[in-house]
Amino acid sequence: MDRPTANALLKLLEEPPPRALFLIVAHAPGRLLPTIRSRCRLLGFEPLTVDDVVAAGRTALERMDAPFDLSALERAASLAEGSVRRALTYVDPETLALVESVRARLDALPRIDLGAVLALAEDVAGKAGERDFAVMIETVQGWLSDHLHAHAAAQPARLAPLAEVWEKLERSAREVETYNLDRRPLVMSMFHDLSAAVSRSRAA
Repeated sequence: MDRPTANALLKLLEEPPPRALFLIVAHAPGRLLPTIRSRCRLLGFEPLTVDDVVAAGRTALERMDAPFDLSALERAASLAEGSVRRALTYVDPETLALVESVRARLDALPRIDLGAVLALAEDVAGKAGERDFAVMIETVQGWLSDHLHAHAAAQPARLAPLAEVWEKLERSAREVETYNLDRRPLVMSMFHDLSAAVSRSRAA
């Protein structure tokens, strides 16, 4: 929400209609105004397990009468971070190969396989790569989220580099889409920024 919207919601929370119950769903509660958070009771939800995602994805695909490979669905579910939507997107063989390739490059950081990163950059370039670019950005953000959550108890100095590169990536990806820029430079700079962030995080 932008600030005027948040302020309007805050006014409703402060002066609610009779017999009103507000359910506010937020994937990033920390971005809400502190005055809104202070008026809410936080109910956290754990992501679905891989088995749950496989079961839900299988049911959905069977109801759509869509052919699928169960082993591919299981691999997609393991990468979907509890999201059935992502698993159904990743179950496509080409998309699954892309996600696994991006994750392999990320897991190797801070080492960068320049040839593989160049190949990824070419894959998401041009009009044909628009969907793959979105999947790649989502995969990188998911990987960063995993690392930030896994080290949530660490010192801020260890988390800061990863949080900074997340914000820069989000801003850069939005600018690339808004101004229809070449995606290849972003992919290259993204992996260099990630490599530097991982190195700084480990050294902290």
